[in-house]
Amino acid sequence: MSAPKPEIVDALVGAVVRVIQISLGENAQQIATSYASDVDPAPSIAVSISLSGSLRGPVTWSFSRQLARRVTESMMMGPAPEEYYAGAVAELANMMLGNAVASLEDAGFLVELAPPLIAPERKQGARNALVVAITVPSGEIKLLFDLEEAA
Repeated sequence: MSAPKPEIVDALVGAVVRVIQISLGENAQQIATSYASDVDPAPSIAVSISLSGSLRGPVTWSFSRQLARRVTESMMMGPAPEEYYAGAVAELANMMLGNAVASLEDAGFLVELAPPLIAPERKQGARNALVVAITVPSGEIKLLFDLEEAA
């Protein structure tokens, strides 16, 4: 599998940075890239959103537990039970990918988004996919790009 085009990665990473800044008031920074066939195991929380159209396949976010707590507390405007964490980061992932759609369209990729799904504790991909690690003061996000361009 070839790596996603830079404009695809840039659109998604840029959206992560913007949405984290707006929603949490924190600066996000890309720290590493690698290839893997799965996301981090628990205690991280993984969310997948499938794309269709010019790009097909899922983008999976793996949120550290600390960041999931921070996101949830921000959305709830105060302390929240741990069972709310997955729903909060699923909504944040949806906001991030929705924010990236305009940049993807500008790059010539017309996509439709499926609703976010909480991934099982260990999501095993069919092949190695690009993983981008992003750090914020409250924790870490890893994005797994298991995308293919439509023929």
